[in-house]
Amino acid sequence: MTSNLPIYNFPIAIDISVDVIIIGILSFAMILYKRSKTKTNYISTPGLLRS
Repeated sequence: MTSNLPIYNFPIAIDISVDVIIIGILSFAMILYKRSKTKTNYISTPGLLRS
C-alpha cells in the first residue's frame, strides 16, 4: 500500500478530497440558508437532529 503507489496519485487524491470538502461546505451552507429563511428557531437547535 505504501511503496506500490506512484507519487502522481497523491495530487489527484488531494484534488478529489478538496472537491468533496467544497461540495460539503456548499451543501451545508445551502441547508443552513434554507432553514434560516423558513424558521429562525432551527438555528438554536442542533441541525443534524432536525434533518
